[in-house]
Amino acid sequence: MGNSCTAQAPPITEEVVVMREIATSESELSHKKATLDNVMADSAVVEFQPAVHMLVCALDYKKTACPLTCTMDGNNMLDLARHCNAKTTKALYDEEATRPNVVKSIKEVGSKCKPGDYFIFFYAGHGSSLKDNDGDEEDGIDECFCLVDKHGQTSKKDWLRDDDFAKAVSSSVSRGTNIVVISDCCHSGTVADLGRPEWRGHRAISISGCTDKQTSGDTGSGGIFTHALLLAIQKLNKKGLRKYSLQDLYVTTLAKDDKIFRSPQDITLHTVPGFSSDGMEWPLVPPESYKAPYRTTLQQFADALHMPVLLGSKDNGTAAAPEVVQQKSCFVCAHLLRGRPDPSLKN
Repeated sequence: MGNSCTAQAPPITEEVVVMREIATSESELSHKKATLDNVMADSAVVEFQPAVHMLVCALDYKKTACPLTCTMDGNNMLDLARHCNAKTTKALYDEEATRPNVVKSIKEVGSKCKPGDYFIFFYAGHGSSLKDNDGDEEDGIDECFCLVDKHGQTSKKDWLRDDDFAKAVSSSVSRGTNIVVISDCCHSGTVADLGRPEWRGHRAISISGCTDKQTSGDTGSGGIFTHALLLAIQKLNKKGLRKYSLQDLYVTTLAKDDKIFRSPQDITLHTVPGFSSDGMEWPLVPPESYKAPYRTTLQQFADALHMPVLLGSKDNGTAAAPEVVQQKSCFVCAHLLRGRPDPSLKN
């Protein structure tokens, strides 16, 4: 009979066992690492992105003796929101901006907000003052938004007091939402009344075109404050900043106002007590290609006249602002200060 040769496996030594265990451990570790990487990648994809819900109120008062160009501000802010993919945008223009409609819309848009989201209220129009009716103001004066009736006329009964505005927003927006109030109007410094008890527990910041005692300028193509704000956003974009705080935006807006418009109004920022403006990111950061409408308008104006655009000065503030920028008087304020009734301002 022939001999059959059967290959025998080498004996399994302790060293072989250890090597196998090491290989198995490395394989398991590699698998766990891959799994962890996938989980982290998935987490990055589903990372919470706050939604922006914005209400715009802009009035030109075309049917009164005190017209403005504030719907241009409203259009410019809506354009910014579209560039930034805001989830909700609603606009009330002129006769749409009645007191009942504004309060109703605050509730409608504000109720969409979840903790971490943003509620932005933007107002451009006339602002004024009324005698305090509940004793909460040290100076005895309530600030207010000068809204209109369904016929486009404005009267004190149509105006929205700071007290009522604070109650409407604070009761409509859930705590944990980031609330930003932007007011381009006269006497607007504390028009959000962020010191009222209704604001406790809320995260809220207000940026206004001027102090309670001042008027805000209209350039003839929108408000000075709104244009300065949008120019500031473009400036921060050019620096390559994709995240910055409300405080950063505010400081840059001041710089743009000083450089380009040199307006007498003092753009102001207020927060709820105990909250820092550095603690809230500005949510509307557009693509780097974004151009502020004021710069674009000036360029078109200059192209038509074959002139260079001079946006502010580069000589330490000795040059004048462009002549196309002219500050309109606020006729509502002028009549109130003089004690004369405006024919279009019904009592």
